[in-house]
Amino acid sequence: WNSRATILLVSLLSASALFFGLYYWTQKGVRHKLAWVRAQASLNLERQRIATDVHDDLGADLSRLLMLARQQEGGSNDGQLLTQGIKGSMEKIDEIIWSLDPRRDTLLGTAQFIEQQTRELCMANNLAFRTLMDLPQKQVQLSAKQRRDLMLFVREATRNAVKHAKAKGIRVDWS
Repeated sequence: WNSRATILLVSLLSASALFFGLYYWTQKGVRHKLAWVRAQASLNLERQRIATDVHDDLGADLSRLLMLARQQEGGSNDGQLLTQGIKGSMEKIDEIIWSLDPRRDTLLGTAQFIEQQTRELCMANNLAFRTLMDLPQKQVQLSAKQRRDLMLFVREATRNAVKHAKAKGIRVDWS
C-alpha cells in the first residue's frame, strides 16, 4: 500500500470520482434549470394563446352585441344599461388579455397600460391628465401578480381622487 504506484492509482481514482461527482451534480442543476425554462416558455405560450382566443372570440362577440344594443337603444333606459354593461365587460376583457399576455411582463409595458386606463378615466370625468415617466431604459421584468397589484393600486388611487378629492386633474409620476 505504500508503493508509489498504489498511491498514484488511489489519487487518480479519488480525483476521477470527485470530478465525475461534480460533473453529475452540475449537470443535474443544468437539467433542472432547463426544465424550468421550458416550463416557463410553455406557460407563456399558453398565456398568449388564451389572450388571443379571448380577444378574437369573446371580444368580437361583445363588439357585435354592443353594436346591436346601440341600434336598439332608442333612448330607453334598458338599452343604455345594456350598452354600459357590454362596454364594462369589454374593458374587463381588455384587462384580462393584458394580464395574460407575456409580452407585457415589463415595468414599461405595465406603466403604459395603466397610463392608458388612467387617461380614459380622466377623460370620462372631464379631468386633466398629465404624466411623467422616468423609468429605467432596460427591461424590468414583472410577474403577472406584480403587474396586477400595481394596476389595482393606481386604479384605486385614481378612482378615489376622482370620487372624493374633487380634483380638476390627475398627475401620475413614474420613477
